[in-house]
Formats: sequence, C-alpha cells, structure tokens
Amino acid sequence: MNDCKVRKKNRHGRASRRRKAKLRSIQEAEETFWRKGENWKMDPIKSTPTDRSRTWPGVIQRRSEKWSNEDEASIIGQIGYLPGNTVAIAARSDQFPSLCINGSVPLVLELYPIALRDAYDGGKSDGRKFKSRKRTLPDNQERDSKSNNITDVIEPFPTMFWLTHPLLRILVSKLEMGSSHNVKIFEAKIANNKEWLDSMKDAHEAYGETRWNLLSESDQQYISRKNWKNALTTGVAGLRKPHAVKCLHAHLAHYLSGGPGSKENLVGKWVMDEVCNLVKMRQESQAD
Repeated sequence: MNDCKVRKKNRHGRASRRRKAKLRSIQEAEETFWRKGENWKMDPIKSTPTDRSRTWPGVIQRRSEKWSNEDEASIIGQIGYLPGNTVAIAARSDQFPSLCINGSVPLVLELYPIALRDAYDGGKSDGRKFKSRKRTLPDNQERDSKSNNITDVIEPFPTMFWLTHPLLRILVSKLEMGSSHNVKIFEAKIANNKEWLDSMKDAHEAYGETRWNLLSESDQQYISRKNWKNALTTGVAGLRKPHAVKCLHAHLAHYLSGGPGSKENLVGKWVMDEVCNLVKMRQESQAD
C-alpha cells in the first residue's frame, strides 16, 4: 500500500474515532441530564478563554432592563459563563410547554453583534480554536510601535440568538449526528421545494436586518468604516445562501426567539418538532 493510501486510510480512521467519541459524549450528557433534571449544572469550563465575558460598550446600551441576577446565575449554570455580549433572554421554557422543562428558565440568549476579545495570535494553548476572523483594534487603542503589543481586539459576531439550555443543546447535537434530521437532510428538503426555499430566504433576510438594527447608531458607523457590514447583514449563523444549513442549534434558537423571520425559519421549526418528539418519547419511556 503506497503512502498516499495509508494517509487517506488514517484520516478516515481518525474521523471515525472522533465521531464515535462525540456520539458517546452526547449520549453520556443526555443520560446525565435526565438523571439530574433541572439540578444539572455546567461543570467549570477550563478550556473556555477568559475573555468571553468582556463587554463592549454598545452591549450596555442594549441590555434589557429586565435583566436580573437570577437570569445571570441561570446562564452561568447552563453554559459555564455569561457571554459579554449578552443583551437579553430571547426565549424561556414556560413559553414552550411541549418541552416539559419546569419553571421559566432561559432557553435562548440574544447577543450583540460585536464581541470584545483579548489580543490573540493563534494556537490552542489556552483552549481556544484559532479561526481566521475579522479582527481590529478599538478606535481608542493604538498599537505600541516599540513592543508591537496590543491588549484588545473587537470582532463581528454574527450569531444573534444562541441556544443555552443543556437539554436542547444535547438533543440538537444528537440530531446533527443522526441520519434522519441532520444538516444534509434539511438542505436537500429546502433545495427541492421552492416554497420552503422562499420561506428560508425571508428568514435569513429578516435575521440579517434585525442583527443590523440591534447595533447602536455609533456602532453601525464603526462597522461601516471597517467594511464589516456584509458580515453582519448575512443570514442565520452568518449564512449567505438561503438553501444552506450550517448549525441546527442556531436555527432552533432563531425559531424559539419569536423574532422577525423566526416563523419563516422552517429548519428551526423542523428541529423543534423533532426535539419535542424526542422529549415525548423519553417521557413515555419513563412512565412505563
């Protein structure tokens, strides 16, 4: 067997092992949640970069007056920290009784389209995965010409609605890894039905427009100066093509938010329907 075939076989082997490991992780997380229920708390995330809670000034202007310490504690319990660009709770469990989640706990966060980060040159030593993103210095910070050091960078943040509840995150991950309700299946459904494609186009356009309008006037001007407007007027999860599906979590978060275009987001609706089916089957199995 030549070297090329060996490398190809090894790549396939690694991908298969990673997939199996991820499936095991999802299954273990699901069983843990069902066992602990609403007492489930996120374990401290050692690999989460420390700058994820940093707050851009525009966030403070938009943050809901209804925001409470209880909400903050709930989010930290769900995902391990409070994102610094959090604006409001976009959806709560008591709005969706079919999910059988007790109380009025957060399901979805609304996030500001700008994130403030520590300067970062790449690598994985602090747990983050480096991605080629649009980054720049805030206007009030200049690079030290002698040391070439910077402390702050900002980046556009296209995910406006973020799924936070652990049960939903687990079940959606389960769907993504499955064979009947995954990204490719939904993409094929949309591509083969013009009415559904038009609906998703409306959903993406509304998402991009809502995201842009969430920015303060000064931040809109800032983004325009940086030539980032195209990045923040794209659709759900930054998608540019209405037939594309990138992340089922993002689609469900948009659908649950009830915001502009949410009811047109058919992918979000299909995911919600299947999540409710999974919850129902679990409830029925526990009753037997």
